[in-house]
Amino acid sequence: MFSGIIETTGIIKKINKSGSGLNFEVITNKKNYLKNLPVGASISVNGACM
Repeated sequence: MFSGIIETTGIIKKINKSGSGLNFEVITNKKNYLKNLPVGASISVNGACM
């Protein structure tokens, strides 16, 4: 059950393969919101934490 605070919403614009993983390009409703997001921060996409 999600118990966090939703700060903004967005969409996945692009998905790229990178080695054995994937890179996601995300656009949010708040301008520059992801610019200062620290490495390892939790982002939920359709209820699944990335």
